[in-house]
Amino acid sequence: MWLDLVAAVVSMEGLALARRKKGQGIPGTATRRQAGSPERLSCVYPELVTRNAQGQVEAIRYQELTPMLLNEVQRQQRQNEHLRATVEQLQQRLERLEAAAARAATLASR
Repeated sequence: MWLDLVAAVVSMEGLALARRKKGQGIPGTATRRQAGSPERLSCVYPELVTRNAQGQVEAIRYQELTPMLLNEVQRQQRQNEHLRATVEQLQQRLERLEAAAARAATLASR
């Protein structure tokens, strides 16, 4: 489930949106921001988008998306820590095996 969400969010093309502050209709004063495509996200997680009366996708429910992504980041952090510990153990094991092989080679050459 989480991997589907992360894959959907990562694959979303950003949309550059121009948003004017309320009451400021002066051209050129819009602020730019990036947003995801609600249509793409609705294919994977339809509950994370809002729809209009005609059933067309209107917006992403970011208030729902943020905690889900935070949970996934935390899960990936735990997984990364586990993988780092495994790599460290394997490096130590490799060092011991190389040292033993070097000792064996020294004994064999005598």
